[in-house]
Amino acid sequence: MVSFRPVVEPTPLPKSKRLIITIATEISQKILAETAESMKRYAAKCGADFIAITNCTQDWPLAEKFRLAHYAGYYERVLFLDSDVFVRNSAPNIFEEVPAGVVAMHDDTPSLLRSGNGVEWLRSELEIICKSQKWSPQMAAFCLNSGVVLFDGADAGIWSPPEYPFPTFHCAEQDVVQIRAAATNRIFFLNEKWNWQYWVNPTLAGIEHAHFVHLSGMSQSNPTMQIPILRALALTP
Repeated sequence: MVSFRPVVEPTPLPKSKRLIITIATEISQKILAETAESMKRYAAKCGADFIAITNCTQDWPLAEKFRLAHYAGYYERVLFLDSDVFVRNSAPNIFEEVPAGVVAMHDDTPSLLRSGNGVEWLRSELEIICKSQKWSPQMAAFCLNSGVVLFDGADAGIWSPPEYPFPTFHCAEQDVVQIRAAATNRIFFLNEKWNWQYWVNPTLAGIEHAHFVHLSGMSQSNPTMQIPILRALALTP
């Protein structure tokens, strides 16, 4: 179990009502060096500010994501991208494609069921997370991936740090965001083009049609391929 360590964050000075934000600390910075330009280019295309949080403040690296709430609250609409997400040059403006007033995320449930991984692990994690935070039990109706999330600044609280110590599951921070996002009753399900994931498509099937290429799972199963694939993507439309 870990606790979130409070952080004194700088005050953003928005130039736009839109923000694209990512987090890359320690090991993730090598990947961000390959993906950041695609995010910056996309932010310019969408008329959005861009922020990359790169300093380490927490004992558990994934807990850094809970710092997003501070920055998001200064904007009308916010797109969060994991550091291992590459934005294709041809990607349309997601702020125009997805309506305001929703929390937009991709549901991994169909892919989990097809892969044989199932959702029993998620039910167990949600139960433990809820007990740790004294929240009401949650059903695992879906598995919302937190690697790509579009939301209103008014919903920045979905990223607020847990009040009590919490477990460090691989998906613990995603579980917290899912519970809070589901509580809004305004989930908008992004299709795979907005969150094409490597663990779902290890043969790279469909990557040519993706808007956002998310190399989730590659650092564990095929780490030597991360940089070559990202550099190849940088040379394609």
